[in-house]
Amino acid sequence: MREDRNHGPERARTGCGQRGWHAPQRAQVIPVSVIPPPSAPIRPAITVCVCLQPEAEPLRGWLSALRQQTLADSQWELLIMDVGSDKETRAWAVQLLAEELPDRGRLVTIRLPGQAWVRSRAAWEARGEILCFLEANLRPAPDFLAEVLKAFKTHAAAGILGGTILPSWEQPPTPLAEVVAPVALGIHDWGKASRCLDLAAGGLPPGGLCMRRQVLLNALAAAPPPAPAGQRVHSLGNRVDLAIGAAAQKMGWECWYVPTLQLHRVVKREHMDKAGLLRRFEQIGRNQGIRQSAGLGKLPAPAAWLNGLKEFCCWQFRQWRGPSPELRGQHPTLAADLHELEQELLRARAGQALTGEP
Repeated sequence: MREDRNHGPERARTGCGQRGWHAPQRAQVIPVSVIPPPSAPIRPAITVCVCLQPEAEPLRGWLSALRQQTLADSQWELLIMDVGSDKETRAWAVQLLAEELPDRGRLVTIRLPGQAWVRSRAAWEARGEILCFLEANLRPAPDFLAEVLKAFKTHAAAGILGGTILPSWEQPPTPLAEVVAPVALGIHDWGKASRCLDLAAGGLPPGGLCMRRQVLLNALAAAPPPAPAGQRVHSLGNRVDLAIGAAAQKMGWECWYVPTLQLHRVVKREHMDKAGLLRRFEQIGRNQGIRQSAGLGKLPAPAAWLNGLKEFCCWQFRQWRGPSPELRGQHPTLAADLHELEQELLRARAGQALTGEP
């Protein structure tokens, strides 16, 4: 198998993507790990990226987990992406890096807000051929980076990888939070077998995505995602990843779920109550509306509007009907709360499709 920076892996009838691709004009292998001669400086194989948080404690705990990686120190580096932080926040971030990772951690300041700028700047700043975008509330398992390197070697046609995200509850979870955790709290355990995913049909988990650097650069060049002015960026997920993944798939790269890539998501107590879950379902609904209206399907504006009108009519009917019989049967004590969460998601999705606002 050969890999090309512009056209993705050259395949005929293997993998999970389309068949019968044209042969690339230029064939060039993208190394996962480069072993330089002894006289040359060692370049890391992996660049880990995380956004700077306004609170110090989550980042300190995350850096502590990162220091426990079994992969050799020379094989990875860290970029902390600073988007619009104040001087005090930047000062303690620099101090924290000096204390925790003095030899392989850097703070990168980004003047323009928006996740597209974060992704692009990270790709250009990275020295590694693989970029791992993590969130400060995602604690990697000790062998996470070693498994990332192994997975990219095993799945040579993979441009994007994601893994299992398990919960780390700040306090014992509420029954409602446990039921909706896979949907609302970013908890993903999709089984013990690796599988290739179609990003248009659901895609990878929103956090902990790992990408080949050249795939990210080519995807951003082919289909640069929007970067709304004034957007606060304290995570590295959502619709920008969808656009990048779609562009990568069009170039022939695959998206893989690999269960050995294990992360633990720290779930705070304010995210477990009903008010926090309602906000989360509203955000999910808006993101779904964006994807349905203009993301991957590229529907005409009238079709997108009609889809939103259908969603709104469905929301009104369910408001009148109340919790479904299936919901009452599966969760009799939580049916009313679960129905309210579902309705909030549907309302936000319909509103996004009808108004088209970001």
